[in-house]
Amino acid sequence: DADGNLDPITTYSGFAALRHQWSDKLRSNIAGAYFKADNPVLLTTDQVTDESWNTFVNLIWTPGEPLDIGVELMYAERMLEDGRSGNLQRVQFSTRYNF
Repeated sequence: DADGNLDPITTYSGFAALRHQWSDKLRSNIAGAYFKADNPVLLTTDQVTDESWNTFVNLIWTPGEPLDIGVELMYAERMLEDGRSGNLQRVQFSTRYNF
């Protein structure tokens, strides 16, 4: 403000995840996240993120230590202050060698 004091932008967010072990060699994760901002549009414009969320699920196979092979599905949405929105769908494959 004119006196040099800061007025923070209030935001709300959260994340939750769950891991399930199907067997010694197979596991899954499911997770989701959410974000919401109380933007002062006169200061930030209406081109900033108002709200977003995402979720994913994966399956990871360990054929033998130290190798992991996985596949993940993700979906996300983002909404701007001006009302525009978009989404993302993604399939991701991964390998990891633990040494």
